Amino acid sequence: ASIASITLPDGSVVDLAPDTELRVAPQFGREHRDVSLTGEAFFDVTSAASQGGLSFRIETFNSTVEVIGTAFNVRSRKSDWERSTRVAVEHGVVSVIADQQPVRVEPGQVTRVQGTAAPAVPTVAVIEREVAWRDGGYAFDAVPMGAVFKELERRFALRIEAPEAIRRVEVSYWKAEAASVQEVLSDLADVVDAEIRRNASGYEVYQPER
Repeated sequence: ASIASITLPDGSVVDLAPDTELRVAPQFGREHRDVSLTGEAFFDVTSAASQGGLSFRIETFNSTVEVIGTAFNVRSRKSDWERSTRVAVEHGVVSVIADQQPVRVEPGQVTRVQGTAAPAVPTVAVIEREVAWRDGGYAFDAVPMGAVFKELERRFALRIEAPEAIRRVEVSYWKAEAASVQEVLSDLADVVDAEIRRNASGYEVYQPER
């Protein structure tokens, strides 16, 4: 699955990760600049000043991101293994609102909205990792392995089978360059002393009998 780049009517540019949906509301650019996101995208938003003062708003399943004009990454996934929205800012400032609580996120910062909670206090972001997906890389920060498997399934259009005990293990994983699914799975399997093998629909990650 490939990355798609689109230009919105206001000149903002959005790079969409695989299996990502961006809906642009009617009257975009005239009455408002509202979109909704399911998945992950990098936004380079034109300034409100150049658009008649209209701020840019992104609705995810559990939060709203309000923007004046900036470049930032939004990841919003709602699955069994990942129910969060993560916003990292490259430059400019955004406001992330959830549970009626706004949080200001500045350049080089990241915040996360977990489930129905308010946004977390922003922390230092390594932006190159937050946007690693744009160059085919991988960056996961303390997420269940099941979420990583889901990401690999999206990227490579295959199925990964693994027991729940493996899927529940939290991992942090960083690889800047593009890599084959087999290479990534081998790295992850090493974490839990597991093995991988091909099957008809993709791969299986399993614990060998000792």
